[in-house]
Amino acid sequence: MERQYCKVGETRAILNGNNDVAVLQIRYNDFIAKAADLSYADAALREFFANKASQLKKILENNL
Repeated sequence: MERQYCKVGETRAILNGNNDVAVLQIRYNDFIAKAADLSYADAALREFFANKASQLKKILENNL
């Protein structure tokens, strides 16, 4: 079976261009805000957002 390429749901590698650090910083700030938002009733969801933010922080620290 050959690989098929489709634009729907297309992804690209992070840190592959000029604006990627800015995108990572925006995502990091978004996850931090969601983790601190008390309107999310589920603590597990807030923990998920905090975990994603910490992963992005590590990526940013390694690439700056």
